[in-house]
This record gives sequence, C-alpha cells and structure tokens, in this order.
Amino acid sequence: MHSLYHTKKVRFAQISDKEQIMDLTQLSYGFSQGELRKLEQNYEISYQDHMVICDQDKILASLRNIPLQQNLRGIFKPMSGIAMVASSPEHRGQGNVHKLIGETFFSNYKNGIAVSTLYPFKDTYYAKFGYINATPHRFIEINPAWLSRWNALPKDYRLERIKLDQSSAQKAFMELHQHTIKQFHGGVKRPPKRWEEILQGNQNTAVLVYNSENEVEGFLSYFTTGYGFRLFDEHTIGSFQRVQFLYKSLAAKHALFYYIYQHRDQVHKVVLRLYPHDDAYYSWLQGFTKAHIRQHLQTMARIINLETAFADIPVSIPGSFAFTVSDPLAPWNTGTFSFHTTTSSNSSSSSSSVHLYLQVEKTSSEPDYTKPTFSIGALTGLLYGTSSISDLIYFKWIQRLSSEEEKLLANWFPRLPYCLSEFF
Repeated sequence: MHSLYHTKKVRFAQISDKEQIMDLTQLSYGFSQGELRKLEQNYEISYQDHMVICDQDKILASLRNIPLQQNLRGIFKPMSGIAMVASSPEHRGQGNVHKLIGETFFSNYKNGIAVSTLYPFKDTYYAKFGYINATPHRFIEINPAWLSRWNALPKDYRLERIKLDQSSAQKAFMELHQHTIKQFHGGVKRPPKRWEEILQGNQNTAVLVYNSENEVEGFLSYFTTGYGFRLFDEHTIGSFQRVQFLYKSLAAKHALFYYIYQHRDQVHKVVLRLYPHDDAYYSWLQGFTKAHIRQHLQTMARIINLETAFADIPVSIPGSFAFTVSDPLAPWNTGTFSFHTTTSSNSSSSSSSVHLYLQVEKTSSEPDYTKPTFSIGALTGLLYGTSSISDLIYFKWIQRLSSEEEKLLANWFPRLPYCLSEFF
C-alpha cells in the first residue's frame, strides 16, 4: 500500500479549489476554452455541489453532485445528478473515484436524496456502483420548410422576440419548463441555484408566444449558425442550436412552428427534443420523405434510499409482500423489507375517490434469503420502468419470486416511457 494512502480524505469543495478542479475537468473532458470559461463562472455558484478526494493539498479526483428533483411515476423525488467526474491521470487506478462516489452516496443518504442519475462515459464502469442503463435522449431533425402547414399565426396570438437575459424571457422559460416537466416520467425540477447557473450570461434569442389574454403560452430559445444549405461548407449549414421548445397549448406549438417556418431560407436544420408525452411530430410536418431520429446520450439511474424512493408511488391494486436486498455500497438498503399499500381519499371532486399508494418498511437489517431477493438494480428498473419483470428475472436480478408476486409487481410497475430531461 502506498505510504501516503492514509493521508487521503474526501471533503466538500471550497471556492479556492477552482483551479485544481477545472484543471482535472479539462484533462478528463477536453472542453473548449469557451466551455471551460462557462464552467469556471458556474463554479462560483455551484462549488458547494462539488466533492473531492485529496492527498493533503493535492486534489486527486473530483465530481459534482447536483441536488434536483425528478418526476418518477407522477411524484417528485429528491434526486442527485452526478456530473464532471474527473481524476488526475497520474493517480488513476488507485480507487480514488470509487471512494469518492461511495462517500457521495452516504452524503446523499444523509441529505434525504432518493435516487441518482448520470451520463456515463462508459456504462460498465458505473454499473459497478449499482447504476443501470436507462433510456437515451431522442431528437428529431427537421427542415423548417416541412412546417408549411403553419404559415400563419393562430388567431389572436402574437410573438415577441427578445434576448434570454431579459427578465420576461427568463420568467417565461422557468414557468414553461415547470409546466413541461410535470407532463412526463423523468422530468427534472430545477432549484433556484440551478436556474441561476443556466441563465447566467445566456444571451440566446428567446421567442414568447402570447394568447389573447396576454398570457405566455409558448417559449423558444436558440442561436443560429451558418446560413442556408452548404453555402460555405458542411459545417456551416444554417441551423438552430441549443433549442428549448416549450408550450402549454397546441395553438402555442402552432405559433412556435410558424416562427421557425419563417427561417426556411436561412435555416435548413432544426433539432427538437422528443419528450415521452410529445413525440408525434410527423402529423405536424409535411413535404418530406424521411426525418432523422437521433438517439444518443445514454443515461443511467440508481436508487440511493429505497424507502424514500418508493414512498407514495401511486398504484392501482392493493397488495403486500416481503423481500430482501443486499446493497454493499449503500448498506442502509441492505436488509429485509416489505411492500404494502395505503389509501387516501379525495373528496375535492363531486364524486369522492380512493387512491392507493405504495410504502416500503424495513423489517430487519439482516437479509432473509428465503424471501424474494432483489438487487438494487432490479428495484431501480422497477421504479424507473426501464425493464420488464421478466427481463429482471432473466438477468437474475430478482430471485425466488412467486407467480402471484410477479403479477403484482407487473401491475404496480408497468413499463413507462422515460426521459431524463436535464443535461449535466
């Protein structure tokens, strides 16, 4: 063992660590100078989210642990977004990142975090920490000319084009984003500090859609690159970049498409994010034979605290059963647990209704391997709806499950379209 091994410690980052952390980040990711300057500016806001492992004054590895909230089956859960994992090349292979991630799990557990997500550089590396593969991001690439059906604004609607650094644009962005992430499984809610980081110095073009009551119903932000179709070379095709496309009504969606259509001579490529609740773009387009669908940016997820993660998840039928879990990297998840349902009455409507919600109770800190046994990956797959019960059993992530228990779980946790809406 290295003589200095015992001098290593994990701690939260300080403002004075910026230079070392940015150096490790640049070495690990190769950011451009412009991207690096933006990260340096963000560090002033977010340095308390960073954790480091250091040997005396030298930082050996670092990561960012972003506190967010994620919509999981209609309930927002405290989530940690792991980002900017970086290590010193001359100290790799010494377990520094492993130790850092383990301490991050414990910190998240103490702070009430239920789940964690990340974008892996290699999925097999993070699988060692209990993360499972989740749905990649999906995008559709369109030509504005395909929006010719929307060549006029909807009646009584109007547009305003301003810069995103204006307060009215930022207010609309936040309101429309909040509306959108409630619509689908995986949507991520941003805290104020995260919004400050995203909006700081952002001068992209913003377009607001107003209805007849002067209320904002749609929001678009972007910047343009190039002009026309290969006017200069392949890299200067006129395009919209970093598009945010948000709306509350179909009329607002129509108005935003009208605005994009007006760029048909200047712009030939617009890439729009496909969200699970809004991916049927083909009926809105015309005049094309094929559209490119891109699927990339693999995502991964992991449960940090299974009791918190499953609490109050809505289910359709009552039931209960006991199960056991072993989770060495998050030992508070190890033991014997029970799923059971609770009821809640809703009398706010004219006809009262009863809703069922899931609860998890830890009955013993010791695993009971005579009961159905789940890996933490299996539980994550159930919660996120990324795998079927039969897949998880075939992977041997679930063992000793009776046919009746299998049917119950399949009813409680149907497969769901999932999208991690936040980039980090």
